[in-house]
Amino acid sequence: NSRDRAHSSRLSSPRNAMFARLCRSFASLAAAPRPRFNVQAVADDVSNASLRAVFVRKGDTTLVALPTAAAADFTGKAGESCLLYSPNAASERLLLVGVGDKLNAQAIRKATSVAVKKARSIKVDDVVLQLPALGASSEFTTVDAAHAVAESAVLSNWSFDRYITDKERLPHYLRSVTLAKCAADAPAMQSAMEEAATIASGKLFARDLANERGD
Repeated sequence: NSRDRAHSSRLSSPRNAMFARLCRSFASLAAAPRPRFNVQAVADDVSNASLRAVFVRKGDTTLVALPTAAAADFTGKAGESCLLYSPNAASERLLLVGVGDKLNAQAIRKATSVAVKKARSIKVDDVVLQLPALGASSEFTTVDAAHAVAESAVLSNWSFDRYITDKERLPHYLRSVTLAKCAADAPAMQSAMEEAATIASGKLFARDLANERGD
């Protein structure tokens, strides 16, 4: 009858067809599990890390004993990095990452992104991060830093790989990022990291949708 034809016409309209495809995309994305990724803050140090990334302020390179050549090349400038291999140290690899001379959320996010992307490029599974001393009078707190680390780590550990069928071409993903030496601030920093990771996961869902095919 006419009512059934009108109902069928509405369902087959371009707008409803697009809506149906969008719903299928939502369902397929929700059903596609991502590699499990943990962000955490711990009170003490973590030994035997595959990669330890130490954030260094500009000019404060005395924090780590560097070989002469590395000391000349690395200054702590924002986004700068220096990878060292030390089989006799607490970590197999030591990555120095510069945060510049102004310590804020933007600097920490940038340094975290550098560390995560470097770790992924050399196919490391777990990364331990060490923040520089913030100073008691700093308005930028350890909790702020933890939030920035978690958000950037989750976002930087992402690639759109839904349509890659060759396993050898699949990108490498980290399993965890751990903020070490957080002392008494560890519980509050952990809460901030969990909140930031949840927000960042929502952003990744939006990225996935934006990268989906239009058909």
